[in-house]
Amino acid sequence: ARLAFEDGRWSKLPPATRKRVLLKLAAVIEENALELALMESLDSGKTINDCINIDVPEAINSLRWHAEAVDKIYDQVSPANDASLGLIVREPIGVVGLVLPWNFPLLMLAWKIGPALAAGC
Repeated sequence: ARLAFEDGRWSKLPPATRKRVLLKLAAVIEENALELALMESLDSGKTINDCINIDVPEAINSLRWHAEAVDKIYDQVSPANDASLGLIVREPIGVVGLVLPWNFPLLMLAWKIGPALAAGC
């Protein structure tokens, strides 16, 4: 992971490319939604109904939301006084460690990897 960050194979990709990859990930999850829901139910002990109707669809929605945010998060102007200009520049900071709960592992994974991957981490 560190090497992938440092050599730029992900962190230096254009935002549009990261967006396409995140949208593709969401599409692959959607194509395999039932199988993933079954595995999520077995792994977490949740009902299959919850996994089919909440966990997997919301993970897909989260990844798509962050994918759409990729090209909207750079170089924002921050309110400042007349004598200064503030810019907000979001940039990858490195490898990210994620801690996931037992009760929503797939959804929480999407909540955490979506913004990290969108930023280039």
